[in-house]
Amino acid sequence: MVYRADDLRKAVADSVSQFSGRGYDPDKIQQTLELLKTPQGLSLFVGFVLFIMCVIFIVGASIGGAWYSAWVRKRLRR
Repeated sequence: MVYRADDLRKAVADSVSQFSGRGYDPDKIQQTLELLKTPQGLSLFVGFVLFIMCVIFIVGASIGGAWYSAWVRKRLRR
């Protein structure tokens, strides 16, 4: 984001603009594109993506840990 902000902005704008073909509201897509043109908007987008990825990793690790603990407990009872 720091070194290649323009490339990142272009890639995100291209993927967001494809949503109009999938039936999303064109006005909302235009608002999103306008937001991405500002440095604050790009930072907001990157922060949101990082937050969502963090949540996914925590949930996945929790499920994996619970599964492994149940599996080990089952093996130790034999």
